[in-house]
Amino acid sequence: MAHPSSIIQATKRLMEDLNQTIQSERKGPTVTTKPTRWEAPPQGKLKLNWDAGLDKINNKVGIGVIIRDWEGTVRASLRMNHNMFLDPLLAKAYAVFQASTFLKTLGWQNVILEGDSLQVFNSLKSSEVTNSYVGILLRDTKSILDSFTNWSIKHVRRACNSLAHALCQDTLSISDSTVSFDTIPFCIQTLI
Repeated sequence: MAHPSSIIQATKRLMEDLNQTIQSERKGPTVTTKPTRWEAPPQGKLKLNWDAGLDKINNKVGIGVIIRDWEGTVRASLRMNHNMFLDPLLAKAYAVFQASTFLKTLGWQNVILEGDSLQVFNSLKSSEVTNSYVGILLRDTKSILDSFTNWSIKHVRRACNSLAHALCQDTLSISDSTVSFDTIPFCIQTLI
């Protein structure tokens, strides 16, 4: 049984949430549109897009990461695959962890991360940590990102994440990890 003070605190939070909802409904609906194609970061920043794909037959996860600058120039890419349990959320969490590790290795500190997993986005924005494989990966990802000078994360539509998606799909057909710098991998050349 919960302590009365914790019940009171929970009730207060619920009332505050209810009041905020009522206030926002009185203001009327706000219409926000997400971009439908990739947008360059502000000058001086880099943008990293990541994605993960699953190969259910071979129990592999493919990870695709692409880093571009404010002019849209590809600065680096990462393609890697890993044998692991085929859970889509776990795969996306593993992909963003590998993406942040890749960034840290490169020493790039001023970055915007974009991915099409709303669950990963919400978890990285939240201060809550769950004791699951996904929660542990995302906690470690936050720890890496918090060591950067400046970082932010955005949830985007798949259309804005098409290069990372193509990279992770291509990764499922190769046997090793591939890193490239200042070159466009063949598998995405027609998409740029």
